[in-house]
Amino acid sequence: MLRKTLVKIRPLFKDYVYCPSHGLAKGLKRRGGLGFLPRLTADTPEERFLTSLDLMGKTVFDIGAFEGVFTLFFAHKVGAEGQVITFEPNPFNYDKVLENIALNGFENVEVRQTALGEQAGELELSFRHSESGSGSLHPAIRAAITQEKSAYTVNVPVDTLDHQLQTAGLPKPDLIKIDVEGFEPNVLKGMEQTIQDCQPHLYLELHGAYLETARLQYERELSAFLAKHHYTAFYIEEKRQLQPSTDGLPALGHLYCTASKA
Repeated sequence: MLRKTLVKIRPLFKDYVYCPSHGLAKGLKRRGGLGFLPRLTADTPEERFLTSLDLMGKTVFDIGAFEGVFTLFFAHKVGAEGQVITFEPNPFNYDKVLENIALNGFENVEVRQTALGEQAGELELSFRHSESGSGSLHPAIRAAITQEKSAYTVNVPVDTLDHQLQTAGLPKPDLIKIDVEGFEPNVLKGMEQTIQDCQPHLYLELHGAYLETARLQYERELSAFLAKHHYTAFYIEEKRQLQPSTDGLPALGHLYCTASKA
């Protein structure tokens, strides 16, 4: 009930500029969203973990930015000597990310309006108009979204991260955050060379593959990829290490993955 209410009132504040008093964008300027509402609970495990990271001077890739809260957080954390490269294909979100960056005067962020996947081309991105952060390229999830009355579908360009690094002169990433509503395995498959060359830390949000048939395949593909590249995953919500090759992965939550030598 609360979620539905928040979704309904969100459009009323799309042009409201404020500084959130909590969360990752705390103290930074933001247009839109509901971050101005008071929070009665403590910071989430995700927020506590991310704020504990030393990212000063690092290069962070934010894949799937929504309105740019993570981008703002990373831009602040890496400092003037660091860099943030953001990928956001949804045209509504892309414009909002640019607005929020400009509001804060960040000059260490580059935003690229393209999706990432395992091969270059063009795909349909479906999302709820009232929740543009729900957009997915995953066929099963996209099909479910399009059954809803508020669904929008747009064609977006797709590239691999490997190709982006080869052709766009992007810096090598130290940390890659991926939040693409069930399309995470596809994005990872398109960055295998980047993984081999840079061994970046990976921050994965696991909450998009909500269909049972999609979820099982999602977990298998993600586990296989992390195991292949010798990643250990820290399950943030339960504060424990996972070996993807033997432990499996949770259906929901956040993983911080670090590579080790074979």
